[in-house]
Amino acid sequence: ILAGWWLRDELQVALAAMSTHGTTLIVLVVLALGGWLGWKLWQRYRFEKLAAIPHITPSELLAALASDEPPLLLDLRGAQMIETTGPVEGATVADLETLAGVVGDWPKHRPIVTMCACPRDATAIRAARMLSELGYASTRPLRGGYEAWLLATRPD
Repeated sequence: ILAGWWLRDELQVALAAMSTHGTTLIVLVVLALGGWLGWKLWQRYRFEKLAAIPHITPSELLAALASDEPPLLLDLRGAQMIETTGPVEGATVADLETLAGVVGDWPKHRPIVTMCACPRDATAIRAARMLSELGYASTRPLRGGYEAWLLATRPD
């Protein structure tokens, strides 16, 4: 109450300014909100376009791993998660920064499966795109990532 009493003159000035410039302020807020929403929609569109890459399901991966020429598997989960849960058996641990060095001596014709534990397989998709640009013929992210892999390999 004391602060309100002390600032009563400033409150009157603020109310007068809002009365005079209120419409302009509302328009600016709506434009800022519209710009932010447009930016978010653009980001989503770009990700959806990037994510339009063929995936492999966990059951397809298990079948491929049992074949004569199994795919190479990249585990792109974070170091802390790998330390906590352990590496995936048969997978090579990598991250996006060192990806080219990790797969540098791998044959370009062998299929590669990328796996991560992030929402919507974002890191696995980025890695698959990067490997395709490096000339690897068949790179596919694992649909559902590490969680799907755990469900598929869990003994019943």
